[in-house]
Amino acid sequence: MVSLNPFSRATANGDATAAPSSSSSNATGSPSSTKKRAIVVGAGPGGLLTAIHLLKRGSYEVTLVDPGRDYSKVKDLSHHRSWMIGLSAHGISSLREVDGLWDYVEKVGVKLDSFSVYLGKKAITQSTDDAGIPKEAMKEGISQEGFLVDRNYVVAAEAQFLGDTFGNDENYKPKYGHR
Repeated sequence: MVSLNPFSRATANGDATAAPSSSSSNATGSPSSTKKRAIVVGAGPGGLLTAIHLLKRGSYEVTLVDPGRDYSKVKDLSHHRSWMIGLSAHGISSLREVDGLWDYVEKVGVKLDSFSVYLGKKAITQSTDDAGIPKEAMKEGISQEGFLVDRNYVVAAEAQFLGDTFGNDENYKPKYGHR
């Protein structure tokens, strides 16, 4: 059994940050299959993205456990408590790494041209273009784009992609409504 932190990233050799269990056989005592088993706890943006990345690798059986509901099946998300989240270049590139996923997410948010942080009455405003950003803070090839999205809508978009892509895959076992 493999346990993953939903915020873990793949290492340089492509393996996910994980803690293997001490068991190397299944319930019947025979050797387990070559697939690694992973349990992803939490169907938020990070947990869903982790499940998608593991399933894309093809070498994992993934069980997604969440006490809530599958937001891709909720008809009207406006009646559910939520909050806005901002995605910077790093978050956007993580979603774009998965072919087709950004197409789902892009429909439910707003691209940012600039943003402001307020300290009392003082506003600190930054444009998403490269002007005004110190060169030492810039990494080659990384844009400063931003995206604003309701958390429930990005979760619904990721869950919809997961269901559309892996819904009939025997290696994906969603367990919504479980603790």
